[in-house]
Amino acid sequence: MSAPVLIGCSHGTDNPDGRAVVRGILEQVRLTRPDLDVREAFVDVQEPEVDDVVRGALDEVGSAVVVPLLLSAGFHTHVDIARAVEPAGAAATGTLGPDPRLAALVVDRLTQAGATPADHVVLAAAGS
Repeated sequence: MSAPVLIGCSHGTDNPDGRAVVRGILEQVRLTRPDLDVREAFVDVQEPEVDDVVRGALDEVGSAVVVPLLLSAGFHTHVDIARAVEPAGAAATGTLGPDPRLAALVVDRLTQAGATPADHVVLAAAGS
């Protein structure tokens, strides 16, 4: 039996820099694991849609794992990705966060940018 297709699923964006970041993440996965078939999918804004990529992977290989490249669970994980992985042979991992390692990375980047312990930072997200 072959390995499942790994599908990196992000929200999608019209911003070219944001698109490049997601492509870069998936390219690093491909370089680290050249034995895996790594594909890109989206839940909004961009194509291909996650449903279509999962269906294609199931038709070709018989199994797929969706990795939500999202910082928290919400509508897209509970509805869009959940629907995409309903067929037999498909599964999804958890989201990337919340995770204390991500918060530590934010602190590191803010410090590099000149923030000090006296500065106050609010990290917020629009959720669904």
